[in-house]
Amino acid sequence: MELTRLTQQALREGAFYPVVQPIVTLSDQNPVSWEMLTRWDESFNFGCNVGELFSRIDSQTSLEITLSVLVKALKRLHPNPIRLNVNVSSYHLLAFGAAERIIEIANNYNYPLQLITIELTENYQSYIDFPKLNLALTILNNNKMAISLDDFGTAASTYERLFRIANVSQVKLDRFFIENIEFDTRKQMLLNHLVAYAPLFGAEIIAEGVETQSQTMTLAECGIRYAQGFYFGRPDTLARYSQDYGSIANA
Repeated sequence: MELTRLTQQALREGAFYPVVQPIVTLSDQNPVSWEMLTRWDESFNFGCNVGELFSRIDSQTSLEITLSVLVKALKRLHPNPIRLNVNVSSYHLLAFGAAERIIEIANNYNYPLQLITIELTENYQSYIDFPKLNLALTILNNNKMAISLDDFGTAASTYERLFRIANVSQVKLDRFFIENIEFDTRKQMLLNHLVAYAPLFGAEIIAEGVETQSQTMTLAECGIRYAQGFYFGRPDTLARYSQDYGSIANA
């Protein structure tokens, strides 16, 4: 109860703000998109990281935080828009009309909807109404927004979701598959399989959690084209990345 109260106070005071992390092509390590992530002012101490915070507060509050951060990002970015990946859970789409609200926010800032990709994160529900979820995703697709499956390969993001969720354009591999991949032939074989498998669904593979050059080289050898992780850049403010990348130089 105390954490919820403190979180709602921080939300009222505008304490949450966006940071971004680049998603790059392995061939030249240039950004093709940026994942929007949430951070908060140091005046608030929740005693946990962002993932833990969102798992411990109610879903509606977590969505309101995400949308408040999105407003700040698009307000800053709309004069020079970039490709942006935004994390939204299936439950946000099913229970709170997140699709319509994201579209409304983007339209308010004249932000091109085709530059926004929705990353489906999981809250580990035991049941997902896939037909209803696909209706919500169709709203996004009809507005030229792409769909990405986050943390693929974990307990809640499995092959079943790839089959049952319509029009997935990205599959983001959980960092578990990337750890020690340069030494693990089983993981390399699995990635080779996924690289051959994903195009059947019209999806690209993105490797998350890349931290070393040797991982980068191994992923490229396995046929992975896109990656994200500390090796390419840590999450940081738009102002910080504007110093390095012309695509957001004036954001």
